Amino acid sequence: MDRKVAIITGASTGIGAASALRLAQDGFDLTIASRTESKLDKVAEECRKEGADALVVAGDMSKKEDVKAVFDKTIEHFGKLDFVFSNQGVLMEPTPFEEMTEDQFDLVAQNNFKSTFLMLIEATNAFKKLGTPGNVLATGSSSGIRPEAGFGVYSASKAAVIQLVKDAAIECGKLYNIRYNCLCPGGFTTPMTQMVTDVLTKDAIEGKDMGNLIRRSMPVLLPDRDLGDTSEIVGIVSMIASDASTYMQGSVISVDGGITL
Repeated sequence: MDRKVAIITGASTGIGAASALRLAQDGFDLTIASRTESKLDKVAEECRKEGADALVVAGDMSKKEDVKAVFDKTIEHFGKLDFVFSNQGVLMEPTPFEEMTEDQFDLVAQNNFKSTFLMLIEATNAFKKLGTPGNVLATGSSSGIRPEAGFGVYSASKAAVIQLVKDAAIECGKLYNIRYNCLCPGGFTTPMTQMVTDVLTKDAIEGKDMGNLIRRSMPVLLPDRDLGDTSEIVGIVSMIASDASTYMQGSVISVDGGITL
């Protein structure tokens, strides 16, 4: 069987790691990338147990040379590419709007928006060079659709990601036979979300208002459910990576328990 090849960034934990395992089960070979090679090695081992050839590339996706290395090593190793999941990013601690800092802005802008920009440009050029149909999925956020209190810069960065994906679809979709779509998760049980939960719990114990403000601004429409499990989103990634989604172009896919309604 001619196995498809996928690149997944932000693959060392959370949605990226879960998606890598799911695509390995679907019959993909993989390049998985993030900053932390030791964590990637563990994910790669799980993927290999499912029969996948898993290539590990450590790097910072906000740096052009690291992004280029991911694609160059993938093509060199596998000779082809079918799907790119641009999933890297950071989530800052919840902060009142007027207290947000330039350092927070720089951190989020670099790791959420600039990194996605670099990934989409490199993916487009890779598929152009290969001359084969392309398929690109980027991770946005429910925060990019409906801003969330305490996450002003993060929300803005994810809104920018959504618009960047749509522009790529408009300009390059038909021209180069590449599909671009954007996945927008709400809160899922990942290390980044756990960090926020820990901060808000500490704030609540200390009597601060931020935790209450965030909860008031974020309706949850499923009974007894604050967070989703990564197993409840990887099916969407699997579908987008497959031929079952060939009519999807420029789509913004919300998986958020209804908080963006």
